[in-house]
Order: sequence, then C-alpha cells, then structure tokens
Amino acid sequence: MWIKPVAGKEFLPNKPVKKFLKDQMFRNFIHPWASWTEIPQADRDVWFKEFLGEFSWLPVDLVDLKRAYSFKASKLMSDRFYKLRVGVGKKNWIQDEVKAQLFERWATDEKFIKKREQNKLNRARMDGPSYAGGCIPFSEHKRKIADKGEVPADTIHWAAFEQTHPKEIEGEKCWINAKSQQCAETYQQLTQERDSQIENDPTSSYADNESLFIQAAGGFDKKGRVFGMGASAGELKSSMKRSSGSIGSVAPDDKRVKTLEAKVKEQEAQMKEQGKMILEMRELLNSLMKDKGTRLPPDGDGDADGDPAQTAAV
Repeated sequence: MWIKPVAGKEFLPNKPVKKFLKDQMFRNFIHPWASWTEIPQADRDVWFKEFLGEFSWLPVDLVDLKRAYSFKASKLMSDRFYKLRVGVGKKNWIQDEVKAQLFERWATDEKFIKKREQNKLNRARMDGPSYAGGCIPFSEHKRKIADKGEVPADTIHWAAFEQTHPKEIEGEKCWINAKSQQCAETYQQLTQERDSQIENDPTSSYADNESLFIQAAGGFDKKGRVFGMGASAGELKSSMKRSSGSIGSVAPDDKRVKTLEAKVKEQEAQMKEQGKMILEMRELLNSLMKDKGTRLPPDGDGDADGDPAQTAAV
C-alpha cells in the first residue's frame, strides 16, 4: 500500500498506518518506558525500518516519513498511557509487570507529576474539548471533502471545521466550545465584509477564504499551528512560504469576473438608453425649431468660440 506523509504529522491514508503502529507497539513494549524518547534510539530505528518495509513510499518523502512516524508513535503512546491511567480502553497491549512499574513511576516521579498538573491546567484553559471529529484526523476529513469536489478549494478548511467542531445538546446543534464559536462567527463576519468589498469594487484585490479562516482562528502560533486546522496548518504554512505572490491576495476568480462583466453590461445598457434618449430629445427639438424657422447643427459643428451655430431655415 502506498502512503504519503502530511506536514510531518499525519499519513494518507491514515487508518492502515495507525493499525500497524498499534500492533507494533503491542509486540515491542516490554520495558516501562514513560515516553517515546525514552525508548533507545537503536530500537526506534529498527521499528522504523520495519514500518518502511510494510508500506510503499517515495524516496523524496523519507525525511517527512521519519518525522511523521515519530510524531504518530509518540502520540499513540501518550494516548494509551492516558487511557491506562484513567482505566478505559484496551489493557492487554502491555504486560502486567511492565504496567505495574509504569504506575509506580507515575506516582513517584516528580518530573511526571509536575507535567501532569501542568497538562490539567492547559486542558482547563482550553474550555473543554475542541474537536468532535472522533478518531479520524482533521486532514482525513479535509481530504474526503476535497475528493467530493462540492466546495471551492479555498473553503475546504472551513467545511472540515464545520464537520469536526460542532456538538449536539438536546438535539440542537451548536459549537463544541466558546473558542470554536468565536472562530466561526469571526470567519463569517470577515467573509461578509469581503463579499461586500467585491460587490462595490470587483477590480480590487481581496483575501481568499483560507486566509480569512486563518485570521479568524488567530493566525499561526509559535509552533506553526492554527486552531481548528490540525496538522494541515503546517502544510499550508509551507505552501505559503513557497508562494511568490502575496498571501491572502488573489487574482480575479470566476465570481469576480462574472460580477465585473455584469457591471459592464449594466453600464453599456445605461449608456445605450441615454443615447436613445438624446436622439429622441434632438428629434423633438428639431421639430420644434423647424416650426420657428431654425434647426440644430449637426453633431460636432460649432463656431470658433465653441458656441453652436444656428442657421436660418430655408
């Protein structure tokens, strides 16, 4: 099976990679390692080579494959440790003796205790859960939306955000937390202001939907992440750096072109109507002046001072 790393944090497809990592950890977790980095580098290298032999991949992706593999394996360990401590999930992936040694470390290791308390504070500041996409990563939601081809390319992140950040309370759909709600409301306000700008001046440059979403989410943080984008933010930031044009300013798209064409046609129709009215008024004036023995000069004629010359009727 062919796989591709995404932003050094995810894989496409994700499900078979995740299954392989779970099986690999089940076979090899024979010591009370408290984190991915505690596992000897030699062991991690052997596991990675086994991973490379399981899938097909492009040589150009090797560095990103290693980075994404380490990230996913580390996250899987953290998730399993958390479920082990709170007593949920499968417990047969770890030997009883190793599990007992881990619990002893967690209860006595000052470094771990300090980190655990800090994580509690961090979760409290996050205003509860911030993702409702289940075990499917944000990048996979985004890929499925893109494959359907039902939304413009620069709105795929927003469409995926709408799928992964709502919840239901008593049958009513709402945003999963206050931060998600604020992000959504800000994005909708920014897009409305942008659309109004296009309507008033179709020829001006404007921000695309992706840039507006990043702005609504608070921009990139120090680690290059954007709220609501998952690992996709890293890929997006890289593509922005490679782009030679200005970020957020895009060339006219079909919508702008159609709006501009409509305005041109409207102005042409108005000018045509004005020309018709001028001809009708000219004919009427000629008719009235003919009765008085005068007539209007032809278009463009005049005396040296620029005043219209009147000629006597024959």
